[in-house]
Formats: sequence, structure tokens, C-alpha cells
Amino acid sequence: MTSQKGGLVLFFMQEGTFEWYKAIFNSLLKSDMKNFQNQKDCYDLLLNMKIDLKFDDKQIKNYALKISQYTHKMADYMAGMTGNGQFDELYWNLLLFEAPDLLDSYCLYVEKDRKPQERFYQPRRKTLIKVVNLLQRLEDDELDEAFIHMPARVGKLISDDTPVFTKDGWKRHGELKLGDKVVGSDGKYTSVICVHPKYHTTHTVEFSDGTKIECHFRHEWTVYDSLGKRWITTETKNLIKSQTYGFFKERYFLPIVSTNLDLKVPLVQEKRSIKSIRKSNPKQGNCITVSNSDGLYLVGKTMIPTHNTQIITLGMSWHCCRNTEKSNLYCSYKEDAGGAFLDGVKEIWTDPIYRHVDVFPKAQIVDTDAKANTIDLERKKKYKSLSGKGLTSGLNGLYDANGWLVADDILSGIEDVLSPDVLARKQMLFDNNLMKRKKEQCKVLYNGTIWSLHDIYTDRVNFLETDPEAKDVRWEVLKIPALDPETDESNFDYDYGVGFSTKYYRMERAKFEANDDMASWFAQCQQEPIERDGAVFNPEHMNFYNGVLPDEIPLKIVAACDVALGGTDFLSMPVAYVYEDGSVYIHDVVFDSSEKSVTQPKVVDCLIRNNVTNSFFEANNGGEGYKDDIDRLLKERGHKINLVSKFAQQMIVNAGKGGSKTAQRKEQRIWDNAQTIRSFYFRDSGHQSLEYRKFMNQLYSFTVNGKNKHDDSPDSLAELAVFLNKGSGTQTTQVVSSPFGRRR
Repeated sequence: MTSQKGGLVLFFMQEGTFEWYKAIFNSLLKSDMKNFQNQKDCYDLLLNMKIDLKFDDKQIKNYALKISQYTHKMADYMAGMTGNGQFDELYWNLLLFEAPDLLDSYCLYVEKDRKPQERFYQPRRKTLIKVVNLLQRLEDDELDEAFIHMPARVGKLISDDTPVFTKDGWKRHGELKLGDKVVGSDGKYTSVICVHPKYHTTHTVEFSDGTKIECHFRHEWTVYDSLGKRWITTETKNLIKSQTYGFFKERYFLPIVSTNLDLKVPLVQEKRSIKSIRKSNPKQGNCITVSNSDGLYLVGKTMIPTHNTQIITLGMSWHCCRNTEKSNLYCSYKEDAGGAFLDGVKEIWTDPIYRHVDVFPKAQIVDTDAKANTIDLERKKKYKSLSGKGLTSGLNGLYDANGWLVADDILSGIEDVLSPDVLARKQMLFDNNLMKRKKEQCKVLYNGTIWSLHDIYTDRVNFLETDPEAKDVRWEVLKIPALDPETDESNFDYDYGVGFSTKYYRMERAKFEANDDMASWFAQCQQEPIERDGAVFNPEHMNFYNGVLPDEIPLKIVAACDVALGGTDFLSMPVAYVYEDGSVYIHDVVFDSSEKSVTQPKVVDCLIRNNVTNSFFEANNGGEGYKDDIDRLLKERGHKINLVSKFAQQMIVNAGKGGSKTAQRKEQRIWDNAQTIRSFYFRDSGHQSLEYRKFMNQLYSFTVNGKNKHDDSPDSLAELAVFLNKGSGTQTTQVVSSPFGRRR
């Protein structure tokens, strides 16, 4: 048998079979894939393969998608290298081929008609791909439940007193709420789908017509750069740089807006340029997110186009259309949020600027109910294709979810957590109302800030982690902190100047620290909640210094080492400088979860560079052998340090009047020495190494309320406190009432 396709000849193989296609693809992939014809042959073969094999088999479909992904990457590469439009067209065709099955390709493709710098997904892809991959695993039935926690967008704000024209007339920007209709850059009304937290403006931007807008230095503008001869989306701070360098006058022009709506507001039709940008007195303001495709909306009496920047919305718009018979439910802390979310999804489905119809041409809206906040695709159904509700609004039998259930910002803020009654009520509504709408096969996505170690999100994680009835549930938590714990660099410094820089987040951290509110910083920005009430080591009640030790010789320099058990446990060794007045400075730490081949050299280096005289090693869990290894390594480098090791129950404080020893849980030992630990001086956030910062974060997270997943940091400090206490000849620590229950 002889068959020809894609320029290749195969003998003795049945045409159109999976093996036949694999043989052709293997030959093509071994050829020069920088060649356009070879890429085009791959694309044509993929189209034929889909017809012949229908992709009913998961293995076949995944193989085809991998071939397509490789080919589209090569086409994209060659388009950039050559500028050849044929490669570019092929790149988009391959994305369209993948988009019904791959969320990443869908997010890229639907924004094809937008300028690269004006797209939502592509500039942010390097970070948001983590979210997209998690949603993909949810869709592919590799997960049952997923948790996404990222910092809120807080930088692109407008002053509260800025007038904004809405469908209901003029409002102050600070009065805008979910569901309000403002005017977009296309002259049409667009919905407010998110109202972000309050912050402060930094600059006044003045335009050639005399209009002045007060905003944050990270606020975005879409302008025509007459010098670069292109449209750009950039932040106020970048425009300031141009002004500084003298290339500013008549350079940046605003879009001209026209409309068919009877807005009863004159829209300025002539060109308007940015005249000047200057610092101004701070005013309260905030950022909003609107549902239109380019993120632009009009502010001020002369209708200035300004910017906002969405991923769960894109994910839901894709998921709903992949199986229109499934019912899906979106729920937030208030009713308006549900309607606003639906507006955002509907806009992706209907706005021509999105290429959604190319991907799902048959998934047409057949019914909407604004009062019930529901949408139906293809046909009217008892349980709607997509519903949007508030947690407290009553989730009755009209609502159901057998596709996706999205719990988005179930808690309105820290106030919900600080009120036990409110939190208990929200938890009851979540358990008895929202989760009752979930069918057995439904996938659940949780999205929002973790405000507490014991809020609704963490309660669910604890259940999934510990309850035997949940052992078969496949789940994953994705946390993307503002500053990466390893590098202390921003995770959200996107292309084209959108997002938030490292400098920005470090300044934010410094502000939280200055206000004695590091708990909010960790929760809102780092996705590491600290229990305010149950926290044993609240930063507000601790001592800090700037990394410069007192100008005197310390009485002694000691260390205490808690040896790691393996896995996710950390070896934790704080180094203490002790002074005559009794003050103790934790000047250095080793905090590492690596195996001993990595940690032992680090421990030795730390002991030597700090001139440590005495060091304690807990003998439990291999600590005795670890201490002997450290002693040997020190001697090899010509150093002698007094190393001590004892089993935990031998070093624990006296219990009762008789002075008999008793074994204690780690939690009890930490609690008994908490007051001493809080008296230590720790480096402030601006003078911490990455290890030191991780060490402190774990310390802050230790709570008396519930299970502590990690306690290496506070336990090593408790060991240090006992070691110092015993070495000083002072009276032993007195046993106090335990919050952990009856002592054994």
C-alpha cells in the first residue's frame, strides 16, 4: 500500500490510523521545523487527524495537542525572527486548534485582535500561567478542589472625588460599586466588576484641555506615543521619566472616544495630550475593574480615558462552553459581585473584540435573567449554565453546580474574621447553603485572601488534610505572594510596565511595618495569614533592631539547633548575642529544609563567623549524630566550640515544686518560653536575609488555636531560651496555664 500526505510517502501502513499519523509527525519533527512548509504540513495533518480520529481517545487528543503546541512555539519564534506574516498567521491558527481544549491557548487566542501591550493575559502570562495550569488540571479531572491566593490589585487608583459619568448620572469615583455602568473607551456602558481597597493618590496629571486627574504613580494610561509612533499602555511613573528627560511636550495623546448612546455628556473629539505630571498631596482613592475588553473607562467632567486591568472570568467563559449542559455557580460575599461576574463572562462571549466565537461557535446565549443572575447556553435548562450569587442572598433549589463551583472572596475582609459571630455565620452559610449546591462530580475553586489561620478557606484545607472521609479528594493550594520568599523580588512585575515592581512591594511592606500591622501585610500580600488573637508571636508585641548590634562586647554568643526530621521540616538554628543588661539579639539564623549534606556546612559557617562559644543540639531524631558531625567539621577547620546535646525531655523546665522533670509537647515548650522569646531582639524586615525572613514568617504563624503545620522556628527559640536560662544560673521557668489542654 502506498499513501501520500504532507509530502511524505509511507509504505505498508493503513492510511488514517493513529500509528500512521505518528509516523508522519515523527518524520516531520526530525526535519527542519524552522521551515514554513514543514510547520504548515504539521498543521494540515492535525486538521485531518481530528477528522479521521475525532479525538475521542484521550491519548490521541493529548498527542495531537503536544504536536500543535510545539509547532505553534516554532511558528511564533520564526515570526519574531523573520517578520514573515505567514508564520504569524500559522501561530494563531494553531492556537485556535488548541483553544477548545487548552485554557492557556484560549486566553492567548481570544485577545488576538488587541494590541500586545493592551492585552490582559499575554503580558501577565509568566505569573498567571500558574493559575491557568491549575484550572486546566481541574478541568482535566486531575483535581477535585483548588485554592488560589494572590495579592489584590491596589496600585492603579483614581481619587475618590473624581467625577465619573454612569448610567445613573454623575457619581464620585469613590462611590462606585459593583454593577455600576460607566462609559468605556468604545462609548458604550461597561460594568464595574470589582472595587478594590482604598489607598492614596500620589500625583496630579494635567491635560492640554486643562483637565486634572489625581491618581497613583502606578496608575495605567493608554496613550499614543507620537515620538515612538505607536499606542502604548504604561504607568504614570514611566511618563514621569519622559518628563524628567525633556521629551514630553505634545508627546502622549489620549484616545478619541465616540458613541451612539445618548449620554447627555459632551465627549471631547479633538486631540488631547498630557501636559504635565506633578506630585500632589495624598487623597484617598481606589481602583476599579471594568468588564470591557480593553479595560478603559472615562473619568472627569471632560471624560478622560483611564485604565484598569481578569483570569477566573476567562477560565469560566472557557469552561462553560466546553460542555454547555453542565451547570456552574459563582458565589462571592455579596449579591452584586455575582451579577458583575456574569457581566464579565457575558462580555467575553458577545464582544466582537474577543475571538471567543471562533473557538466555540455553537455555544450561543439563549436566555438571561438579570434578577436571578443566570445565563443559559444553547437551550433553556432547569439548572442554568452559569449563575452568580452572594453567600448571604439565599441559595435555594434554583441553583446547582455539576461543573464548576467558584467561591470567590467569601469573606469581605478581616472584619469577618475578627468577629467570631460573623465568621461562624459565614461558615454555616458556606457549609449548609453553598456546598449543598455542589453535586458529587462538581469541581470547586476557592479564590481570595486567607485572612486567618482559621477562616473558611483554611478550615476547608484542614478538613481535606486531616479528615479520613476526605482522603480520596484530590486538591491543591496555589499561593503567589507579592514578594517571592526566595528572592524577595516581585512576582507581579509584568511586561509592558503593568503590574507591581519589587520596589513598590518593598515600600508597601515598610508601610505595614511602620504601622505595626505586619499581620495584614502577610495575609493580604504574602498569602501567609497570622492569627491575631491566637498568635503567640504577634509582631506588634515583639522587639526589633536595624541589624546593628550594641556598641559593646557581648557576654556570650550562643546557638541552639533544632535538627530537621526530613521532608518539609526545617533545620532551625538561631544565634543569640547576649549582653550585660540581659538583652538578647538574634543576629543570625540557619533555616533550611535541605538534607544534611547542605545544612551541615551552613551550620559550621554560621558558628564560625559569629564566634559562637556554646551551641545546643537537641538529641532527638538523630540530633546526637548530627552534633558529632558538626564537631568533626569544626575541628577540620581548626575551631573548637563547646557543643551540647540532650534529649528533649531532659532539657525541659522543672515541673512543680518538687522539681521533677516531665516530657512536653513542642507546643507546650514553646508556650512556656513564649514570654522570654518575645523579649528577644530580632532584625527588622529591611535587614533580614532570605533565610531569616522565612524563619520569622514561621514564627509569626505559630498559633495556640489548632494544628501548627510547621513549628521548627519557634521550637528552636524555645530551646535557646531554656539553654540560656540554664546556662545563666537563674531560676527555672515557672509553669503557667497551658492553652493546649491538659499537660501530660
